[in-house]
Amino acid sequence: MKLSAKEEQKMCRLASMVSIGNKSYLILDYLLDAFQEAAYNDPFIPKGPKVNVHRDGWGAILHGKFKNDFYSTFIKSYRPAFNDPTYKIFKEDYKDANELFLIVHARKASPGTAYGVSFLHPFEKILSDSRVFYLAHNGTIHRREILRNEWKINNLTLSDTQLLVQRIADVATQTGQQIFDAVHDTVIELGKREDIPVSAIQLLVMELEKENTRLQALSLIKNSNAKTEEQRKINVRYYKLYAIRLSLDNTAAFSVMSSTVLLKLKEKYSDVIEIDYEIELPEWSEIQEINEDFVDMNKTDVLKHLVKLKL
Repeated sequence: MKLSAKEEQKMCRLASMVSIGNKSYLILDYLLDAFQEAAYNDPFIPKGPKVNVHRDGWGAILHGKFKNDFYSTFIKSYRPAFNDPTYKIFKEDYKDANELFLIVHARKASPGTAYGVSFLHPFEKILSDSRVFYLAHNGTIHRREILRNEWKINNLTLSDTQLLVQRIADVATQTGQQIFDAVHDTVIELGKREDIPVSAIQLLVMELEKENTRLQALSLIKNSNAKTEEQRKINVRYYKLYAIRLSLDNTAAFSVMSSTVLLKLKEKYSDVIEIDYEIELPEWSEIQEINEDFVDMNKTDVLKHLVKLKL
């Protein structure tokens, strides 16, 4: 299905992390610095300039466990991550955390799409039963008017990702499903549709509870916009997600991140921090229930949790 000029794909960068240990903050600092560089200088982006790229704002959800307490920071800024003093300081209250959970996102908006803080990721959703989740998305889901009508969502101002978040919330509430299962089922439903072009649905999701926070990473690369095989390969390289284990002295972290973020992490910090393994997530795959246990898993154990999506 041919896309109009207004339906060109948006391209964002995202990363998640769970870490345990007294140097969790240092790993967080290195990861966020690499992410900031990836937002500015992105050699993998298929079209357009390679610098000053993901400039349409950023957002993050950061949850920390301390000796006797837990707390979280949810922040969005319309300034680019690479030109925002707040980006450098929002994490400072977490220097003493011994356990951290993170999702961070930098936006590059499609031409003609809405701008503003309301459209920045991750999005927060609180369900009627008090469950809370945060979702960040890379990729574009087209034909929003069809989905609005089918899903009975009347708000005409919602972006494709906001529609997706509302649908997931409705499914989880109406069926009683776990949030990650509702995410899975909603994405599979979209992936099967021939009338809804999708470049990619790459999601990082956090279900936040004080003592039981966990993450989900999902990748569905459909490449509806690719006109040639060469373009498809370029897009896939850009959209790839990687799961990696990082270690620094007695502290370790498990992270899922965009390809550019991994590149910048290697370029800037390979002599400081160990990358114990990296896993290239298949184009259609997910990892659910990413929790503290993943920090100590080896590559073989992580692969047991990696599930290929079947449409």
